[in-house]
Amino acid sequence: MNIRNARLYVLYGLIIVILAGFVFRLMRYQITDGASFRTQSEKTTIQSTEIAAPRGEVLDRYGRVLATNTVGYSVTLQKAAWPSANQNQNILKITDILAQDGEAWLDTLPIGQAEPWAFTANSDAQIKTLRKFLEQTVDNIPTSTKLNKVTLNEKQKAKFDADEKATAPEIMARLIKRYKIAGNYTPAQIRTIVGVRYQMESAGFSYTYTYTFAKNVSLNTVNRLSENGGNIPGVLITQQYTRSYTSDTFAPFIIGTVSPISSDQWNNTQDPSASLKNKGYSMDDMIGSGGVESKMEQYLRGTNGTQNVLINKAKEIVGTETATAAKPGDNVVLTIDANLQQIVQDELPVVINQVRAASGGSTLNGADADAGAAVVLNVKTGEILAMASYPTYTRTQYTQNYAALSQDSSHPLLNRTIQGTYRPGSTYKPVTAIAGLMSGVITPTETVYTQTWWTKYGAHFYDDTTNSSKNVVTALAASSNYFFYTVADRLYMSGQLAKLESAAKALGLGQKSGVELPGELSGEISGPADTKARGGIWYPADAAQSGIGQLNNLYTPLQLAQYVGAIANGGTYYKAHIVKSVKSYDNLQTIVDNQPQLVNSDFKITDSVIQIVKQGMLRVTEGNDGTASSVFQNFPVKLGGKTGTAQTNNRQNYNGVFISFAPFDNPEIAVAVVVEKGHNGFQTAPVARSAYNYYFVGDQQFTTDALPSVSSPLPAAAGSLLP
Repeated sequence: MNIRNARLYVLYGLIIVILAGFVFRLMRYQITDGASFRTQSEKTTIQSTEIAAPRGEVLDRYGRVLATNTVGYSVTLQKAAWPSANQNQNILKITDILAQDGEAWLDTLPIGQAEPWAFTANSDAQIKTLRKFLEQTVDNIPTSTKLNKVTLNEKQKAKFDADEKATAPEIMARLIKRYKIAGNYTPAQIRTIVGVRYQMESAGFSYTYTYTFAKNVSLNTVNRLSENGGNIPGVLITQQYTRSYTSDTFAPFIIGTVSPISSDQWNNTQDPSASLKNKGYSMDDMIGSGGVESKMEQYLRGTNGTQNVLINKAKEIVGTETATAAKPGDNVVLTIDANLQQIVQDELPVVINQVRAASGGSTLNGADADAGAAVVLNVKTGEILAMASYPTYTRTQYTQNYAALSQDSSHPLLNRTIQGTYRPGSTYKPVTAIAGLMSGVITPTETVYTQTWWTKYGAHFYDDTTNSSKNVVTALAASSNYFFYTVADRLYMSGQLAKLESAAKALGLGQKSGVELPGELSGEISGPADTKARGGIWYPADAAQSGIGQLNNLYTPLQLAQYVGAIANGGTYYKAHIVKSVKSYDNLQTIVDNQPQLVNSDFKITDSVIQIVKQGMLRVTEGNDGTASSVFQNFPVKLGGKTGTAQTNNRQNYNGVFISFAPFDNPEIAVAVVVEKGHNGFQTAPVARSAYNYYFVGDQQFTTDALPSVSSPLPAAAGSLLP
């Protein structure tokens, strides 16, 4: 064989191999994988939809999980595959399947489920939203003029007035017509269709926005829908994250919860820049509501991913493809100790009941005590270790019965630790002592002979301590009004009353702490400027009242804890905070690390003055004349404290107030407690004792006694929420 022929054979062989490869691939396309490739050829990427991102967790300072997520299933509709021609029938098919397993679907239409049609109770906000829907979506009244009827033309004005006055039957008739509900439907079916169609339209169901029909459905329901999927086009089951909490009752004011986005939040016509639709949210997203869930939303909220829903020519969903992976939210680590928090929030209502039981039925002695707050603070860092407000609520109540909670006369939604402002009463006397000593109007050793009545300027101010000579230390221990009337008056007479206000401010009173919780109030420091701002007249005797924590002094329990912590810390304090850090979802990266921040003040308090005041506060808890010595008798930890009995505006009740710090020689934590209408400050001190016992001792004998059986129990609104 010559070389030329050999080359030809090699060439022929290569051609045969190549042709065989083509034949094999053609057979694969047409026979082996023919059906698959035909399906693929018919697929079209029609709709991009979101992949839910898990929300970051909320943890206590030791990593205990307080808020997390559970994975569930949602029933969603894809517009590209959802036939509009027979959607009413398809809605009923879906709801029938859901109803078989007792599943609920999204329906916020505030109209009852049966004829005669009527608005549901406690649904004013939803009715307002419904009317806005009629005006803006159905009647197309211009959004910018909706709230200003003067600019509307006569036809628009007539429609607006009709929408505002429309009855439930009239609205149902309009929606039935709008959604073309005709045929042999029962009233219940009509209500179901109207409710779902209204929800879909309000949510902006479109090729851009997928509609979530039902959330957190069971696997059994998923299987039923999958079996019937061929008969209900456009239905896609997706995974979704549901927020869950380790306890329904634990620290709702601190942690908060999550809630559906309202139509006003989604599309804020008054302030478009605040509209959540412009901030990357979907209408069916959940958003933080209250507590750190709200304040730390920017960190907790993850970034949703996207997936392409594949739909064939028959408009059947045949698959999904991930386009962008979801990014989980960040974890928020709180400063609180979950165990201490539980103790404080459990002890508070127990002590309130004890005050009532010990009142003998007297209003002045605490028979009406029904609310309160307590805060535990690390004086060396400003970290909040626990904060409790009572009455409280459960997250289930918040979600299912918010309207009733918001109208409850006991105000269970009020976070009294930062939204309740109270006269401090005698717990303010350390401030007056500091101002008096710093200004020189009183010396450490000087005594004042205290009497039952202080009558300067024609006043008639009472002091229930013994008539005797007292210095600063003994006056603090016995809580002598007469002594501190005198000191405050001397500040006024010498033109140095401003130093009383400066001392209060330097110790953290009368100003927001900046804690990472919503709704904090600043309170007020009593003085001539404050009285003038109120439109009142300042009288000379007002200085005396201000000096014992009355008149216009109003502070939050958090401020009181911060203030007593400042005394414990030598006259300076650290910024109060409840967020310790923010970490990535896998806890490998630290996003935010809150370090202690010392708050500076121009009013410098000398150490010698602080030590004198602290000695008086030590005597409060240990001395024979100490107003809280009976509570801390034989307690193994040395502490300083101050009681207060603060008159309320109705002059029929007194709030019981107690502030304290421990250990005395090297303070670590401070505790402030307020019981509304609780009368004596020492009666509120057991809440603080229980906190100190947990933190330092752990001895059962120093815990508060069990809830007593009392003849005058808490009012039903509050009593029903007892743990």
